[in-house]
Parts: sequence; structure tokens; C-alpha cells
Amino acid sequence: MKPISPLAQQLFHLPFVKTIYIAQNFVAIEKFNIVSWVRFKMSPESIKAYLVSGKPIITAPATERKIPIEVYAESTRIQVL
Repeated sequence: MKPISPLAQQLFHLPFVKTIYIAQNFVAIEKFNIVSWVRFKMSPESIKAYLVSGKPIITAPATERKIPIEVYAESTRIQVL
């Protein structure tokens, strides 16, 4: 399973958010072209407030990791004389 980001889920509630990038040292938001950044009222301070609140940014699912294996099979024919 993929990691879950409560921060990204919260930001995706905004109707114009297209993509959210989260890295070790930044959070970036890509918007749809239907609205300009001037009309975008969310300030960077609201993201900063979430980051310093101590809430999780990315959570790992509590499932067991599956390990892929490969199986090779060969068809053989027995010839009877």
C-alpha cells in the first residue's frame, strides 16, 4: 500500500488543487488553470501552522509488506518407445 498524507488530503479539499508535492524540505501545490494565484486566499502560514502542529505529514500503512517472487516452469514431454 502507498503511504497516506493527511496534509495532502486536507489540501485536496480545495477545488482547484491539481497536484501536491511533499518532500523533505518543501511542500508545493500545483493548481488547475481555472483560478489565478491572486484569487487563491490560502496563505503559506496555514500550511506552516499544520507543519508545526505536530500532526503527521505522511503516515505509513500498518500492513505487511509483500515480497514478489518469480516462478519458472518448463514443459517436458516423455517419449515412450
